[in-house]
Amino acid sequence: MAIFLSFLSVLFSEGLIINEVMSSNGSTIYDEDGDTPDWIELYNGGDNIINLNGYGITDDPTEPYKWIFPAIEIQPHNHLLIYASGKDRQEWVAHWETIIDWGYNWNYFLGNNPPPENWNQQNYNDASWESGPSGFGYGDNDDATEISPIISLYVRHEFSVNDIESILKILLHVDYDDAFVAYINGSEIARANIGSTGVPPPYNQGADSWLEAEIYQGGEPGEYFIEPVESLLENGANVLAVQLHNFNLESSDLTLIPFLTLGSSDAPQNAQGLSEHLNVSDINLHTNFKISSSGETLVLTTPDGIIQDSVNTGIILGDVSRGRQPDGGSEWLYFGEPTPGSANVTTGYFGVLEPPYLSQQGSLFSNPGFITMSTATPDAEIYYTTGGSYPNDASLLYTAPIYIEDNTILRAVAIKQGWLNSRPNTQSYLFDYAGELPVVSLSTNPEHFWDSDSGIYVLGQNASSNFPYFGANFWQDWERPIHIEMFEPNGLLAFSIDAGVKIYGNYSRAYPQKSLAIFARGSYGSTAINYQIFPEKDIESFEAIVLRNSGNDYDNTHFRDGLVSIIADRVGVTVQAYRPAVVYLNGEYWGIQNIREKINEHFIASHFPIDPDNIDMLEGNNQVIHGDQTHYIDLLNFIEENDMSDPSNYDVITSAMNVDNFIRYNITQIFIDNWDWPGNNIKYWRPRAPDGHWRWILFDADFSFGLFTPNGYAHNMLEFATNPGGPSQTIWGWDPWWPNPPWSTFLLRSLLENEAFKNDFIAYFADHLNTTFIPDEILNVVDEITDELTDEMPEHTSRWDLDLTGWSNNVNTLRNFIFYRNAFTWSHIQSYFGLTGSYQLYLNIDGGNGTININSIKLHSFPWQGKYFDQIPVHLQATPEPGFQFVGWAGLNTTSNSITVTSAIDTTITAVFEPATSDSEAIIINEINYNSADDYDVQDWIELTNNNGSTINLSGWQFKDENDDHVFIIPEQTILENGAFVILAEDTAVFNGFFPGSGPVIGNLGFGLSGGGELLRLYNENGVLIDQVLYDDSDPWPEEADGGGSTLELINPGFENSLPESWNYSNELYGTPGAENSTYHGLSAENIFPVPIEYVLHQNYPNPFNPATVIKYEIPTQGRVAITIFDILGREIIKLVDVVQGPGYNAISWDGKNDSGLTVGAGLYFYQLQTPTYVHTKKMLLIR
Repeated sequence: MAIFLSFLSVLFSEGLIINEVMSSNGSTIYDEDGDTPDWIELYNGGDNIINLNGYGITDDPTEPYKWIFPAIEIQPHNHLLIYASGKDRQEWVAHWETIIDWGYNWNYFLGNNPPPENWNQQNYNDASWESGPSGFGYGDNDDATEISPIISLYVRHEFSVNDIESILKILLHVDYDDAFVAYINGSEIARANIGSTGVPPPYNQGADSWLEAEIYQGGEPGEYFIEPVESLLENGANVLAVQLHNFNLESSDLTLIPFLTLGSSDAPQNAQGLSEHLNVSDINLHTNFKISSSGETLVLTTPDGIIQDSVNTGIILGDVSRGRQPDGGSEWLYFGEPTPGSANVTTGYFGVLEPPYLSQQGSLFSNPGFITMSTATPDAEIYYTTGGSYPNDASLLYTAPIYIEDNTILRAVAIKQGWLNSRPNTQSYLFDYAGELPVVSLSTNPEHFWDSDSGIYVLGQNASSNFPYFGANFWQDWERPIHIEMFEPNGLLAFSIDAGVKIYGNYSRAYPQKSLAIFARGSYGSTAINYQIFPEKDIESFEAIVLRNSGNDYDNTHFRDGLVSIIADRVGVTVQAYRPAVVYLNGEYWGIQNIREKINEHFIASHFPIDPDNIDMLEGNNQVIHGDQTHYIDLLNFIEENDMSDPSNYDVITSAMNVDNFIRYNITQIFIDNWDWPGNNIKYWRPRAPDGHWRWILFDADFSFGLFTPNGYAHNMLEFATNPGGPSQTIWGWDPWWPNPPWSTFLLRSLLENEAFKNDFIAYFADHLNTTFIPDEILNVVDEITDELTDEMPEHTSRWDLDLTGWSNNVNTLRNFIFYRNAFTWSHIQSYFGLTGSYQLYLNIDGGNGTININSIKLHSFPWQGKYFDQIPVHLQATPEPGFQFVGWAGLNTTSNSITVTSAIDTTITAVFEPATSDSEAIIINEINYNSADDYDVQDWIELTNNNGSTINLSGWQFKDENDDHVFIIPEQTILENGAFVILAEDTAVFNGFFPGSGPVIGNLGFGLSGGGELLRLYNENGVLIDQVLYDDSDPWPEEADGGGSTLELINPGFENSLPESWNYSNELYGTPGAENSTYHGLSAENIFPVPIEYVLHQNYPNPFNPATVIKYEIPTQGRVAITIFDILGREIIKLVDVVQGPGYNAISWDGKNDSGLTVGAGLYFYQLQTPTYVHTKKMLLIR
């Protein structure tokens, strides 16, 4: 089978035509943002200039002017490249002119004293300053003007502008060591590695951290696009001013080399062009659409509505283009060497061959035997390798079956004259693994890792002789092709793709076993790893993953950071998933590496329902990863300029950042004693929306739990994390500006000045010291991980010449640290805040079933007791279980389910519940749209109906998914009559656009529904759980509702909607919102569920499960019913049901958490149904 050319051009013109297209650009060409978008090349085949003003181009023939060209001319027989990126840009820079270059003369002022107040403005007279050419500094042999070691330097250079209207862009380049701030005419335009935007650093302030200049090492200067042009520049004289800052006076070098370049619509007279020292990306045209790699129609339309050219692209593989040859000709070919923006002169091919077929799929439990290969393309030959290398026509030619009896990586390609080679079929046959961890098999050309000039794993020719060997190949940002396969412990293949690989990490790059970042890219054939790598996370697609060597914990426990991720996840902090695996490289055992998610905008989008292209993501001291820093800088400036003890100012903060997340993040970092923070390893993000709140991500916690301070469990990390001047030199023997310069502790220090924040911080900390941070809770996780790794550690330590006994000792040292840490943290909090003492808080429930939320945790099991600090408010909220309602608090004169307790003596609080009597239970979840069809993306919605009840007021009711932070409060005056419907929509405007006139629609929800299934819950205004449905996207739930255009419909409102057999997929495409369900069946003797005749406990589903499962049971007579979960040792984990129930069919879900709300470990569990006359127990398996 081969991919044949199916390119159709419905109109060929000798003038303007579509000449070449690429729909999966992996590395062929990069745009100005460093991205690799799809692209379209136009060609003017005529003899006249063509002005594109008003032309339209589209991927939707019904919308010919989807994207309209600006006034751009194409010369005869010239090309124009347009990126089909979806970015929608019409700017065009025709010429770049560097007006300040390396070696230009500047006036400068040595920063032994403060500079004059207006030193960076046009009207300042700098005649008394010294002058000299750039660069400035000492120590790197890049200094035309050499100066003595100094903490700061101030420089100015005047330049003229004659025609501001022609200037489209300002571009600043700076090569610097260690920090700088730049200004044009007194306005700050850029800074790096020092302070906060808008706040000029004083002359004696050091840089935030060490930073080496780039040019002298063969690198490039930093690049900064400056806007807006009109408000910064003036016609006539202007001044560029830069202040340079050293790290300290003992620093061995200092560098400043600035460049200023203007982008214009026309070249000026006597143009010199771009500096030879700079590489500037073009400012390109970008359409507002992308091209589907599976094929679609592109249409080019003239301003007067005439179709100029129209092309059906067909299927195009990664980094392969399709184009005309010759330019403007009628024949379309594939190009393995695309030529975007220039003539199609490389070799064209008729098609792309399909990979060969191999008779046996690779596996962990391979048996010796013969492998045969075949191809469906006549006259194609097969070439193969057995050691991991990418095969070509110089490899082994397949002529007969080959025998395999030991570890072999077999890679085979099909080759035929006139056709592009197939991608390789790669299979790993591994004979020597019999462990219980997943296995990752990597295969690549050996030179990609080991060549001294280009291999990414070796020292190379330029490495320093000292650890961590700066200059080594593994410090370069080099990407090489690789094939990755993953096998589950049972031997089943999880995924197999071609991808890219880079060395990952910081100083841990210097260890023998290195961390690897794996990237799925279209150029390699796959834009994502489509597999649920982490069973505990409902994420089935990854653009990148990391195979981590455990960082600084590499030769210690090898799981410290993974342990922290598990604990932090229980606290409610965003973390990377963790899964240890055994790695093979080209068939050679490579030891244990931890599979981790890679933190980027796609990581955020996989954890939160947001657009990855529409976020701000920063790291360190406001350094931009994605988006921009403006909102965060505004937040810092507001805190700097206002009194945080004022509640109204604090309200502004809570509107800009997720304070709950910030507290959870900080108490976790402080408890684990992470010394490599907060001056390092911080990332934070927000959705780019008016109500977007900043959140923090916890990662790289290798230094925690005493990695370098094994007896440091008594270390007061609270003081460390709030020190305004950095730690003393005695801690590390390093400079006191690292790791915690003032900027890194500023936010926490400032917010602790607010009484409400401080009280919540203390109360949250106490919550988790009573639960998540209890030594036994953490030590249980340590035991689970060590049990998982123990059998593999002998082989791993042998492979990397490590000490197995040392590993065991290190784990015990970690356990010792954890055992003592909790008690010391209590005392640190008390001393830091000057608290007088603590008391015991006892919580209980009476009269029925329910839960109690205490500050930041939810309690399920009672009685419960915890320690809290004197006079610190504790917030309690009671929530009834289904069938019950909240009555009040025993001994307290209030019926509110939320109260605040402030005490200094032992205190007992009891929440009182009673059976619910409201007819509001007639409100049910009746229809669910959780994954719209691609061609009808109405976004998520659910339908509620009133089933045979009286008219019910839904005002103040709450709809939630399985995340308690996702709450939609139904608006006032929402009335639902008997038999009526109401829609809860993720986006009401979008919904009404697809379903006008469908009845009452309320929203916006503020969150979406999971495409993989989740728990949906409906509460009345008193917090009573009225209805809940745990749906799924796989059998026994109807799979047709998962993106196929159908919805989930309850067959009859009288059916038990917790059971999958009560649901069907809608017969009517896109569902029936606001109307009777298309699958409705009336109640009859045939379909109504009869009363059970005996007790039945069904097997849970799914099983094995992660993260949740459903337990169904049948009750024939009314009586007390209990459903209890036990671990393998018979210890009670949680009681899911403990209530009087009538006869019927029932279901309850378990989310894998204990009665303290903490996630339990993987393993075998038992669930038991118990009534006064019946007891039955079954097994279930939780996987992580």
